[in-house]
Amino acid sequence: MSVSAGIGQRLDVAEPLMLEGLEISTDRARIDVALVHEFLNTTYWAEGRPREVIERSIANSLCFGAYLSGRQVGFARVITDSSVFGYVADVFVVPEMRGRGISKALMQAIVDDPVVSGLKLLLLRTRDAHGLYRDLLPKFMMWARPTPLKSVVNLATSLPSSQAMPLSH
Repeated sequence: MSVSAGIGQRLDVAEPLMLEGLEISTDRARIDVALVHEFLNTTYWAEGRPREVIERSIANSLCFGAYLSGRQVGFARVITDSSVFGYVADVFVVPEMRGRGISKALMQAIVDDPVVSGLKLLLLRTRDAHGLYRDLLPKFMMWARPTPLKSVVNLATSLPSSQAMPLSH
């Protein structure tokens, strides 16, 4: 697997992850906006989101595309100030490519990214993918499900204190 940071910049991952030929890129120009829009509109968290909103969210986020043979098969983005805070959003792998390790490779590329790895706090929320993200704790503070902020559950607090992420920095 290779990770590219943009046109002409390529980073090699120390250990190949699960799928030969997978490329993870942060080059926004490669993102298939139609695919992202179509897929996100089938999800519980982004159903009905207009294409214009998706285009703006891509333009204003650190985006990660997963590609096999040049075809986009996955996507995720990090909304960040590039210094302290990040929020992982809109993570998906197209249904016909699931079960091959793409989502794990995508998430590993995110936490290994030079910008993201320097953040003090990385948040995400999920209703149905706890196992995927739990493997990457304590890097994440995870919300148990999409809920109002007043009822956020920090799953990291269920870890032994040696693995739990501090909530202040």
